[in-house]
Amino acid sequence: MAQPERRGPQVLNIGEVLAQLSADFPGMTASKIRFLEEKGLINPRRTPAGYRQYSDGDVERLRFVLALQRDQYLPLKVIKDYLDAIDRGERPDNLPPGVVVSPRIVSDELAAELQNRGRKLTEEQLRTESGASVPLLQSLLSFGLISHSNGQFDEHALQVARACVQLESHGLEPRHLRPFQAAAEREF
Repeated sequence: MAQPERRGPQVLNIGEVLAQLSADFPGMTASKIRFLEEKGLINPRRTPAGYRQYSDGDVERLRFVLALQRDQYLPLKVIKDYLDAIDRGERPDNLPPGVVVSPRIVSDELAAELQNRGRKLTEEQLRTESGASVPLLQSLLSFGLISHSNGQFDEHALQVARACVQLESHGLEPRHLRPFQAAAEREF
């Protein structure tokens, strides 16, 4: 008896996902896929009975996560930050050299932008784009929350500065944030 033709987006169960990934990731198991879901790296749909249903996009996302883990030795937290940025339509910070984001995960334009990243900012550009004052930037530098190389700041410094401008309006200063950074660094 011939199987009925599938219409619409393909839906896979966890066994079918494993079959698709096994050639590239031979040690892959169902429990590892469930673990990655627990960590928020993938989010398959669920049936009313609670069974996971994976789309082609979920499989590509898994490939991206597993490749970064295997080839770049990146911690899951960093990979999750990349994926969160992609989901927001942004480009991830500090994407390792040679990593290509598949257009099946993101748009072609964003994938090209990720490959050509590496924008550097002067202190004046950083202040202008973040809205940070000179004393705030000096404080961020002194507490090690941002750094520069040859007087140039990266996108991460811009994001930190923007966040600190917002936090400053609530009375939080960089000196209050240093313990949080130290705790986060211990997690890696």
